[in-house]
Amino acid sequence: MPEGYELVLSDDSTEYISHELNNIALRSMCTFLILLIFILLVTRKIRHVLLILVMLIGNLSIAVIFYYLFRLEIHLYALAGITVSLGLMTDNIIIMSDHLRTRGNRKAFLAILAGTLVTVSSLVIIFFLKEQVKANLVDFALVIIINQAVSMMTALFVIPAMMERLGLDRQHLNWKQETGERRRETGERRRETGERKQETGERRKETGKRRRRLRYVVRFTGGYERVYFFLRRWRGIAILVFILGFGVPLYMLPDKWDGDRWYHKAYKGSFGSEWYRENLKSWVGKVTGGALRLFTEKVFEGSYFKTPEETSLYITANMPRGTTLAQANEIVSGMESYLKQFREIKSFQATISPRTASLSVYFKKEYQLSGFPYQLKGEVISKAIDLGGADWSVYGFGDGFSNRIYEGTGSYSVRMLGYDFDRLTSLGERLKDSLEQNLRIKQVYLLSENSYFKPDNVEFAAHADKERTLMGGISPVGLYSSLQDRSLDQQAIGQVVTARGLENVRLKGLNNERNDVWTLARTPLRQDSLMYKFTNVSRVEKELTSPVISKINQQYQLFLKFDYIGSDQFARKYIKEKVENFQPVVPIGYSVSSDRGGRYYWSQQEKKQYWLLGLIVVMIFFICAVLFESLRQPFAVILTIPVGYIGIFLTFYLFGLNFDQGGFAALVMLTGITVNAAIYILNDFNNLKKEHAGRRISPARLYFKAFNYKIIPILLTVVSTVLGFVPFLIGEKQAFWFALAAGTIGGLVFSLVGVVFYLPVFLGINERIKE
Repeated sequence: MPEGYELVLSDDSTEYISHELNNIALRSMCTFLILLIFILLVTRKIRHVLLILVMLIGNLSIAVIFYYLFRLEIHLYALAGITVSLGLMTDNIIIMSDHLRTRGNRKAFLAILAGTLVTVSSLVIIFFLKEQVKANLVDFALVIIINQAVSMMTALFVIPAMMERLGLDRQHLNWKQETGERRRETGERRRETGERKQETGERRKETGKRRRRLRYVVRFTGGYERVYFFLRRWRGIAILVFILGFGVPLYMLPDKWDGDRWYHKAYKGSFGSEWYRENLKSWVGKVTGGALRLFTEKVFEGSYFKTPEETSLYITANMPRGTTLAQANEIVSGMESYLKQFREIKSFQATISPRTASLSVYFKKEYQLSGFPYQLKGEVISKAIDLGGADWSVYGFGDGFSNRIYEGTGSYSVRMLGYDFDRLTSLGERLKDSLEQNLRIKQVYLLSENSYFKPDNVEFAAHADKERTLMGGISPVGLYSSLQDRSLDQQAIGQVVTARGLENVRLKGLNNERNDVWTLARTPLRQDSLMYKFTNVSRVEKELTSPVISKINQQYQLFLKFDYIGSDQFARKYIKEKVENFQPVVPIGYSVSSDRGGRYYWSQQEKKQYWLLGLIVVMIFFICAVLFESLRQPFAVILTIPVGYIGIFLTFYLFGLNFDQGGFAALVMLTGITVNAAIYILNDFNNLKKEHAGRRISPARLYFKAFNYKIIPILLTVVSTVLGFVPFLIGEKQAFWFALAAGTIGGLVFSLVGVVFYLPVFLGINERIKE
């Protein structure tokens, strides 16, 4: 390299990827160990831990084959999906193994199948999201779907064989049968070994433990029955607490609802009345808003989507039009010289063009999480104000800074398409003049881009007065020719041969450099024998123009941007009428349409994806209806979902978390996971009803029996899923993953309230026996 030059690695993406891979590996190992330790503490049997260990390793090994067959790209999001699915796969193992141990059959498989289909259905909506969100989450969803499908199949075919091999399937016999068998075995051992008293004492201790455990179960069931019948007696109040806890969006009602129908008048007399707005609206919103109001007003509106990235500072400079590259470089060099003095900066990189320049500042690893980046940001802002010469912006973390003054073009727009740019521009000018006749529209901008900010590109445009030119005997062609002689773009009068080839020859007056608008307006023009001043027949105006020409599908496009003084409803109505009236003059091959937009369009587009949660609910309803062969039970299952949502809303509100893509993913995951516990209980409840079809046993007694069978494995599955997300909460608050883990954990913990207390209330389980 010549002296003064060197090669520097300015950006190394592998550092971030390597760091994230290490984090994912650590999280996966922590999740794996936490789950195994949890199972060991609960069961206190190595064989159960061995069963979980072998099944998880086997499931992941089989899943890898399907990753290959479906050509999945294993990137950071896909690896994180594997970590998340560890807890979900453990749920299937726990449910199936517990059912085999306590009931001795595989009837839990239908519930596992339904739970898997529900989880898969909730993840399917990711394919309906916008491309920029879907790009990261598709492989994340596919990994979880494949892992869940593999776990479901191994739960049916492999777990029973594994439990038989490990000797875990014999526990489904009740304690009386086991005691009888062991008594016979004890008698044989008495004759064989003579150790009758010792073995009998041990078995009596075991029998005593079983009896004590049964007494605890009976006491718990009795207490649970009393709580349920209390809630059933006050069922209306319990449901009212549930509704108010989630929230009724009365606080979202608009102040006015214009219209002439009877319901418009009813609204004006109630929620739209001035007395209600001034005296009741605030109070009613707080009382009935519940967790939904806290979430939408305190969390959601102030949240934003972001992507994981290294702590960096970004500085941009926007130069005035006409700035040369050397001038731009001189301005940015002042900022570069200032940044060189900080040893905490790892590197900075500048990109300079005549109009814009940007600097990306990267910090050394030990200073990325310190207070220095914030300190430097404040000092850079002060330096940018001192430097001047450009409009500066500083952003990257925290609140952004900009001293650039933006002037808006308007909130409403009309879109025009055509194959001839000049003719399209002429049509745009006609529509522009028509729109500006309305006093509520101050100014209309004709642009090639649908920009909300006024471009700084201007040009002088000459507008001829047709009546004056015709009355003065001046033809438009003659006027154009006179102006052409004074244009910077002179026509060539011939060509000459030089050493470099043919060269055009143009005639240029000595004073042409001094031509300006003032000179043009006062210099006499000649057409044949007629002398006239330009200002007598024309005018020159400075107009905004787009710096680019835009095309879409081989058609030129123009936008008329403007503001309308008045309500949004009347603005849209006026634009629609104008466009319809203008259609008859639009030639074939051209089109004019009111562009989608308005004042609130962007925010509405961002929130549209949340209506996809309703699609999940519909799919859950049909899956449960097929499994339960009922239409009432699926409604009870679906009503437990809002209870989990309350947990998510309160988690983000109480802990002040940002609701980014991870928060939305938590809503999706929770919608599918929450209902699994209810499905397990109701599946057992329906099976018990079929088994005791000929007996006079109350539905409440059968429900409590199913609840006793499944509450322990349900608690284990919830805890195992929560523990699977705990590693994502350790360390720095990373975008997506922290919100996903926090939201899912908060929702799952709160969903237990819905499953334990509200599920039987929604079902309306009756204590009486049907005759």
